[in-house]
Amino acid sequence: MSDKKDVKGLPLIYKIILKFPKLSVESFSSELQGLFWAVGLPLFVIGVFFLNFALLVLLYFPFNYLAVGVINFMIVMFIARIYVERSLNLEKALLHERGFKWDIIKTTHEYSELLKKKEKSEEDVEN
Repeated sequence: MSDKKDVKGLPLIYKIILKFPKLSVESFSSELQGLFWAVGLPLFVIGVFFLNFALLVLLYFPFNYLAVGVINFMIVMFIARIYVERSLNLEKALLHERGFKWDIIKTTHEYSELLKKKEKSEEDVEN
């Protein structure tokens, strides 16, 4: 979505999800984006797995579940934010009125005038 979000008609859960920060890699060049998705993200997933395992083993009972739950909740919320934003963009692109309107009569008139000008310029070149 754009910087100025239109959230008036959205359900409450969408409004809550859109308040979470979004991981943005659009500012990077396409090569760095590819490197991030091909190398960085799998390393992050593996790192989170080992971090969760270490927290479950090293911390005591109530804190280990709490720490792992918070970490996994934040990751799920980042993913939900991207998903909600993409679904809203898709809905906006498919259902809402577009800014471009077809005016066939005007376009046909302009095209016929253009053809007449082209024919006149070709006649002037031949003479």
